Amino acid sequence: MRHRDLTVLDLPGGDRLLIACDAAGGIGPKPMDAVPVPGYVLGRFTARVALAEVIAAGGRLLAVINNCCVEPEPTGAEILRGILDEAILAGLSPEAVTGSFEKNLPTVQSGLGVTVLALAGRPFGQAVAGDLIVAVGRPKVGREVTLDDPELADLPLLLRLAADRSVHDLLPVGSRGIAAEAVVLAASAGLAADFLPPEPGWDLHKSAGPATSCLMAVSPSRLPALALTLDRPWAVVAQLLRPKTGGGPIYMIRRIWASALSLFVAAAVVAGCGGASTAPTTPAAPTPGTNTAAPATGADKATTPKQTTYPITLKDGAGRDVTIPAEPKRVISVMPSNTEITFALGKQSALVGRSEFDDYPAEAKQIESVGGFFPPNYEKLVGLKPDLILLGGGSDDARNKLINDYKLNVYVVDPKNFAELYSGIKSIGTILNAQEPADKLVAQMQSDIKAIGDKAAKATSKPKVFYETWNDPLMTAGSGTFIDEMIKTAGGENVGAAVKGWANFGAEQLVAANPDIYIANNADAVAKAKANQGFANIKAMKDGKVVPLQDENIVNRPGPRMVQGLKWFFETLHPELK
Repeated sequence: MRHRDLTVLDLPGGDRLLIACDAAGGIGPKPMDAVPVPGYVLGRFTARVALAEVIAAGGRLLAVINNCCVEPEPTGAEILRGILDEAILAGLSPEAVTGSFEKNLPTVQSGLGVTVLALAGRPFGQAVAGDLIVAVGRPKVGREVTLDDPELADLPLLLRLAADRSVHDLLPVGSRGIAAEAVVLAASAGLAADFLPPEPGWDLHKSAGPATSCLMAVSPSRLPALALTLDRPWAVVAQLLRPKTGGGPIYMIRRIWASALSLFVAAAVVAGCGGASTAPTTPAAPTPGTNTAAPATGADKATTPKQTTYPITLKDGAGRDVTIPAEPKRVISVMPSNTEITFALGKQSALVGRSEFDDYPAEAKQIESVGGFFPPNYEKLVGLKPDLILLGGGSDDARNKLINDYKLNVYVVDPKNFAELYSGIKSIGTILNAQEPADKLVAQMQSDIKAIGDKAAKATSKPKVFYETWNDPLMTAGSGTFIDEMIKTAGGENVGAAVKGWANFGAEQLVAANPDIYIANNADAVAKAKANQGFANIKAMKDGKVVPLQDENIVNRPGPRMVQGLKWFFETLHPELK
């Protein structure tokens, strides 16, 4: 049988076997990974999700099985080290961890599956009417997630709560968010969740990524004493009630969606990185597809804007031929860059849904959120009745589910360089019947980028630049990334171009490269770099040229604001030419 995300098997003798699984694909240190993450971190958090499921259910851990779809050295060893450390935290010995690697073929993208086996402990569904549902640990996702973050739920916390008799039930929160998991917790006890107004800073729909938050059901009388033992953020989100006729879990989750307050928006997952670099001044590729413009003759050509003739078939960023039968009127954009493009084309009135990360322009936050994009909240998304969904790169699982299970029309925009970005903008313009705004936007971007490139060409120096994407282990944006293209266009030399894509960059390699400028994502990352004694003799450190990004989104979201990102790089590399 199934219990939440667990498979439960009856064994001879009356025991029950609990099986929990988690998988990660396209996340890791390999060149083609959509989200760059060190192997050790990938192993820790993938194992944590599966371990958290059985610990929360009161399971007695037996073994952790891993399937690393990468070579044993060096990537596999780093992933395994993370899995072992997480298993040891859960109370298992290293001998209880087993698995396999890909030993026959080279790999360019990371893949990992973790399975945890345990024997059932306490009975399921022990929460009672009147209990409070309390979230412990803040939901975080993507680059927000770090191993040393004291705000996240972790296995020691879950083990402590699982052993506390005042806690009637536990449930890790993952990509579905607090609200959806609260309904699951309530349903497993035959109850309904009566949601309270969200506390400031707590987004009930935000993805908690790799189980960065957990829910506990606890009696109101026991919460004050239990709260004194909590060493991380917590918030009461709902109370458990007996379901009324016509209500129940589905009714309650719709109620919270309908009454949700404005969302607290988090930092974006890097999208659109990797692939071959093309100079940004290269003319845009023709918009793919069939006959896109309505015919005009004579004087009409001067006054009649181009109109898309439907149906139209275009090849999307996933290499699929997608047919748009009519002008989309209800569009959901599950990627911040696509939302920004839609606004820039003046077609925001067609947007009925967006991802929780879409925070620009400010008006985007007024649009209904459908959660994250690894995956989105499918029930919320389908309920908005879209006639088109815009996705980004790395969304294969969500794309396939939306197409195969829900029969929805999906178009992927996944640019890997400026030329592909121009083409992507024109494709969205064609789809949304905004061809002229798209042509004007692309022309303006090309003009602005050429002007920056022309200024940079006048520079008498070409500073060596290191761009840090992660500090433990050290990672950078190598050749074939938007960052590499922008550094070069801005008149710099990317020392990270020695590697391909988003990849590890050894400390010795960095010291040997001796960059003039060291760029990190934020002030905290800059402080860590400066504190690294091994980097003390690097020219950038000695000259005080270790700088944080002004705004990560303008260099990592493949949309119109990347022109601002390029300008920032230019002014940082060549302040003498401002």
